[in-house]
Amino acid sequence: MVVGLVFFHAALVFDTRDDFYVKNPETVDATMILAGLGVVWAMPVLLLISGLGS
Repeated sequence: MVVGLVFFHAALVFDTRDDFYVKNPETVDATMILAGLGVVWAMPVLLLISGLGS
């Protein structure tokens, strides 16, 4: 999950929304969908794993 965070933030450069501080001139709509899924599922799973571990 932690390695996935690196790829998640690297993909936000190509997101069509303007809420990330670095942007590529060429953006992809599919990145917005994948980033949305990452926000909805990846962070809760990461917090669940860390909570279970502690």
